[in-house]
Amino acid sequence: MRIAEKERSKYIDADMSQRLHIMKLILMIMVVYGHSYALPKLSFDIQVPELVENCKNIVRYDICSVAVPSFFLISGILLFSKSFNWAENMKKKVKSILIPYFIINTFWIVFFKLMQAFESTKAYFSDEAYQIYGVEGLLRAYLDPIPLYYPFWFLRDLFIVNVFAKILDILIERVPAIAVILIFAIELHVLPVPFVSDSRAFSLFLLGGILVRYRIKIWRRIPLWIVITGYVMAIVIKILSGSGEETMILYVICGFIFWYEMAGIIAKSRLSSKILKCADFSFFIYAFHEYYEAMIKKVIMSVLPQNTYIQLAEFFILPLIISCICIVVGVFMKRWLNPMYRLICGGRN
Repeated sequence: MRIAEKERSKYIDADMSQRLHIMKLILMIMVVYGHSYALPKLSFDIQVPELVENCKNIVRYDICSVAVPSFFLISGILLFSKSFNWAENMKKKVKSILIPYFIINTFWIVFFKLMQAFESTKAYFSDEAYQIYGVEGLLRAYLDPIPLYYPFWFLRDLFIVNVFAKILDILIERVPAIAVILIFAIELHVLPVPFVSDSRAFSLFLLGGILVRYRIKIWRRIPLWIVITGYVMAIVIKILSGSGEETMILYVICGFIFWYEMAGIIAKSRLSSKILKCADFSFFIYAFHEYYEAMIKKVIMSVLPQNTYIQLAEFFILPLIISCICIVVGVFMKRWLNPMYRLICGGRN
């Protein structure tokens, strides 16, 4: 093994591994909050007060939008932190990405078809998003940039990025300057990226590789008050700049460092062992939260009066409840239905 590869394998130590594991749970709960933004289709209209709308926009677009880019960055760090060849990596990704992608989408296809087959439940699953028409519709449920279980667009993009991972690895090693230019070209939308739903999948995955390859740990020796201030300022800049696309890379880096430090604080707390156990089920939350959350939300909104305070409570509390339910179900399946659990989760422990 070459010296560079030995150094690369030392990039992730025990502390960093623990922090990244905790970060996955934090970021996944952010994803659940991001998906909690939308209102389900109901038989009546709901008026969303301005206060509720503003709170939802800040949480979804200005706080939680760091989650998915950070997952791409973590994926790059984890892959490039060890030597790999293309065939072995793709074999692993078929197991960890493609098989769960196929199983979960198939689960929801069957579930919606069954619910639409009974008169008592048909009305609750009449949304266009739940409809699949013929063979073409079935293929699109799997192959569209946004599949039937739409949160899995990330898995689709991640698999595609891994197809090109070895090329990116060679690029980082031999012409790092070109790799850096590519990151900025993609982030500034100068260079269009085909195949993926989000071009940032490539730029942040590539950034993860550069951090590992050149042993850059930008979060080292930064006082916590600077980390917090930097993240708050990045959020403010993002709010003031509208979509914030031009400053997104700064926002992601500041957000990543902030949550990395928060994960470090959690790792040293008395709750660390419990949080780490919950973090084992981050992928399970990802795989099952969305449509169950939408169904529960539809029932709650049909029963409770939708005033300002109840809508705020629904938005802030429901994602936590859904995440906890997923963890409980995941614990049950891991203990009593372990082969099925491991298959669904792509071999993840």
